[in-house]
Parts: sequence; structure tokens; C-alpha cells
Amino acid sequence: MAKLEIERRYWRNLSVDWYLVVNEGLNGFRALNLDWLFNYELLIRGNVRPQMDCVLRLLAAVRESHPEPAGTACRHFDKRYGSAAGAHVTALRFLFFAHILRGNLEGNKLINQPLASFEINHERALHRSPTVVGHAVA
Repeated sequence: MAKLEIERRYWRNLSVDWYLVVNEGLNGFRALNLDWLFNYELLIRGNVRPQMDCVLRLLAAVRESHPEPAGTACRHFDKRYGSAAGAHVTALRFLFFAHILRGNLEGNKLINQPLASFEINHERALHRSPTVVGHAVA
């Protein structure tokens, strides 16, 4: 408990809301998916940003009901377009974290679900970025 209190104070000093989330009563996949998304927040704090071309490719693939699992599609896109390894996964995490994409948190890991199973939150996409709007939602 003392370690948790130290962590809580650390984040409070940085003016960051800190919450303790436990798995009790949570679906296993839901907990894994939430952890995957919340870890993206830590990457953002480390100045990791998605590449807009990766974001647009993923939105287009979702719009076209691409049947491939998200993780496999991201690896293929990285290779096909010469992106750094993991660039499209970073973009995917951004899209979920920003609530631009919606998916089933409880059925399986988001990374293992087909892109076709995700939905684009058009209202949120419009709010987040004019570039996303112009290329992916029009």
C-alpha cells in the first residue's frame, strides 16, 4: 500500500489524475484492452505521436471493412509503406484512445479483432482533426 501512496502523490504533484483500477469484476479481455489503451497514455507523455499517414490508412481500412485482424494489418501496412515497426499499431492505439474508433473491449484483444469489426465515431473524428476529416470521413 505504501508504494501505491507514493505513486499517487507523484502523479498528484504533476497535476495528473491517478486512479487505482483492479481487475475484480472485470472481463479479462476488457482489463487487457484497457491496460493496452492506458499504456498508450504513458507513451504520449513520452512524446510518442502517431503518424498521420498511418492514421489515415487505418481509418480507410476500417471504412472498407478490411477483414484482417488489426495487429496483422498493422504489420502488413508497416512493411508495405516502409513505416517504422509498430507505427500503425501506435496509430491504432491513438484512434481508440481518442475515441475515434470504437470496438468490443470484452470479446478479444482489440489487436486481434478484424478491422471490419471496428466503427468510426465520425463526430469524434470531426472534432479531433481536420486532416482526419478531410481524408477519412468525407
